[in-house]
Amino acid sequence: MKRLRTLQTLLFLVSPGLVACQTTSPSALIAMASFDPLTTNPADLGLQIVVPDDVGLRNGDLELRLADDAPSGRIAGTFPLEIGRKRLDGQRARYTGRLSAEQASAMRQLQQRIQRGRAESRASGTGSFGVHLVAACTTSGTLPSPMPVKVAIKVSSGSFIPAVDSSDLPAQLNEVDRAALQSRIRRCPE
Repeated sequence: MKRLRTLQTLLFLVSPGLVACQTTSPSALIAMASFDPLTTNPADLGLQIVVPDDVGLRNGDLELRLADDAPSGRIAGTFPLEIGRKRLDGQRARYTGRLSAEQASAMRQLQQRIQRGRAESRASGTGSFGVHLVAACTTSGTLPSPMPVKVAIKVSSGSFIPAVDSSDLPAQLNEVDRAALQSRIRRCPE
């Protein structure tokens, strides 16, 4: 089965069609080359997210999305992440993200559905796998500027592999997308 490659599929997205990934290291691409979103156990997936310390994340603020555009039609799913406790590291906040058991099971079912569809049609389809920011809180209730964002993924018991390193996420957005993201920013509780 043709694998969905990291360079094409592991994207940090803020709005549909917008790639906010600034750099991905060659070593991360090599390390992720064996990552296949269709066969990786969703329960083994883990994320590490680094944002400025005035940005807060909670359950559901980030989602994993898996999709396949096969000849028979599009198959897609969205899976909200459970966000771990905030750890401060200087002026940065570190979070971890995982799928709940229920969401991991739902993603596994989607993987199997995509695999069956590909086997039945004998076509590989075009797939995508991404991490999407859908909300956040900030101490000011507005987007910080700059807003550096780093994302690393762990696909098993191994170490986290750097996948995204954006020096200023909002600056990479067009005016419409920046306004849409701003509308989903809430003020963090004191």
